[in-house]
Amino acid sequence: MYRFWCSVRILESTVCRALASIGLTCVLVVLPALGQSRCAPSAHRGERGQAFDNSVEAILAARGIPYVEIDIRVTDDNDLILFHDRRLSPKNYRGARNLIGRPVVSLTREELAAIRFPDGSRIPKLRTVLREVEGRGITLMLDVKSTSARDFKRVIDDVYQAGAESRVVVQCQSSELVEYMRVTFPRISVLARAHEESEVEPLLGHSPTFVQIDHNWNLANLVPQIHERGSRVVVKTLSPETDRPVVWRVVCDAGVDVVLTDRPRDFLSSKSD
Repeated sequence: MYRFWCSVRILESTVCRALASIGLTCVLVVLPALGQSRCAPSAHRGERGQAFDNSVEAILAARGIPYVEIDIRVTDDNDLILFHDRRLSPKNYRGARNLIGRPVVSLTREELAAIRFPDGSRIPKLRTVLREVEGRGITLMLDVKSTSARDFKRVIDDVYQAGAESRVVVQCQSSELVEYMRVTFPRISVLARAHEESEVEPLLGHSPTFVQIDHNWNLANLVPQIHERGSRVVVKTLSPETDRPVVWRVVCDAGVDVVLTDRPRDFLSSKSD
């Protein structure tokens, strides 16, 4: 049986019923809105500078930004927490001396509860953040720091429990994980990360919602190629040399859909100039 991936923003359910009548399957995928115009910002780890990275406060401070990118790691008790680095850094976290410097994956639930940001707030769990952002117009881009399909299923379980299927995009670092997500959870938006230009075409074979490419690749060829296959384009401009209006203008003019940036407010201001 043939299967067609289609966005409900493009194909109405009546079209899919017509396809079903002739033995074809159409899987409806609810795509997060891009905002009012193409080339929307995604706030890297929340509103940086307003609060600590990957904190609830940083995420809520990004209200009005269409996307917020956060990092997800799994602890020893299989809890899903917002955390980027592999280990607890004394620069960013406070706690018992025997916990600082430990790998995050080795932390138990009790040990995690004893860790604080410098302002005294706790490292949030994914389920907490999903609840906090409900109704605030924020789509979360979940960078899951794992290569395990089991961990991705844990993430999706939390997403389903929160009723957040249309409010998340799950990033995958390998073609195998993209395929797993598209087959197992077809209603969840997926971001496929291409690590070199030659990976783009194979990734498109799995019909990801988004494909992330580098800002300095051949955008003139890759962006139309990705759009023609029904996917959207994400680039990141996170270094001081690239996270600035002149680069944003280049990638937006090339047709990029989402820009991952540390300066989302400045990005929006530059678009209105």
